[in-house]
Amino acid sequence: MTYARIIKECDCSPLDFELAKSKLEKALSALSMSPIQNGNPFLYYFVAGRQHIFVDKQFKIAATDGKKYYWNLEFLKKKNLATILAVLKHEIGHTVLM
Repeated sequence: MTYARIIKECDCSPLDFELAKSKLEKALSALSMSPIQNGNPFLYYFVAGRQHIFVDKQFKIAATDGKKYYWNLEFLKKKNLATILAVLKHEIGHTVLM
């Protein structure tokens, strides 16, 4: 299932890209679940269908301009689902408050 448009704007191997993409898709999927399943469809609304861009060094972890989400590929590769979800929710907070 595709939750968002994931774009590669970094110099990385196809394997690294697929690993990071898989982790981000799992986080997006978890967020889309019902609150009973520890998801949050309200927050998911702010990331569904948006562009998620993988970058090298422009950002240490992640960033957003309210329309697109930018992710450091190395960060995604190293972190677990819970950490990625926490950062995703943090970035959504910026979008909500813009």
